[in-house]
Amino acid sequence: MKSFKLQYTLFLGLLVALINIQATPKVVETSFWVAANCEHCAERIESAVDVKGVKSADFDLETSMLNVVYKPEVIKLTKLHELVAAAGHDTKKVKATEAAYKSIEKECCQYRSGKPSGCSKSCSKSCKH
Repeated sequence: MKSFKLQYTLFLGLLVALINIQATPKVVETSFWVAANCEHCAERIESAVDVKGVKSADFDLETSMLNVVYKPEVIKLTKLHELVAAAGHDTKKVKATEAAYKSIEKECCQYRSGKPSGCSKSCSKSCKH
């Protein structure tokens, strides 16, 4: 009888452990290109993907790559591209609508028209371009 209780307890413990392993959401890391000019763009892009299911996002201005750690069962990769485009920035998969692009107020962020003179990739938050 003790042997049966021990086996039953071990079986239940193993079952609970397996359920917990499967219940743990999978996290994926990915990177994709985003059109941008400066630090203002980087902040806007990172903010655009600051949503449920995204663990972290970091935009590298030098490479124009957005690095995202996310849960694919909560948010899909295509949705991340759509969120960035909705903020006014093109990706290789989704181009921002003209309205979204024009909603970018800072002149230094108008990447389609080229960089305005006087703007640098590291322009400050007080940038008036």
